[in-house]
Amino acid sequence: MMQDRNILVFATTHQTMQAEALLKEAGLKGLLVLKPKGLVGNCGLALQLDGSDLPRALSLLGKRHIVPAGSYLRGSDDRWEKTAP
Repeated sequence: MMQDRNILVFATTHQTMQAEALLKEAGLKGLLVLKPKGLVGNCGLALQLDGSDLPRALSLLGKRHIVPAGSYLRGSDDRWEKTAP
């Protein structure tokens, strides 16, 4: 199980799946999950990552022009807090 509960939300399902494939190819472990209600994005999926992988993941995605609609961290109170646009 992943220690930090960081998720990336994308505008479309296609972008989410592209991101998952790219990160998997780079050796990062991303897990497709249902997007929590109330978070930005038209896609019903999100990509969950270990917190330590987040900077590398964002860098890799940026190089391929796959930009998440938002990055979120689940706090101890179970609320999602936006950590990046």
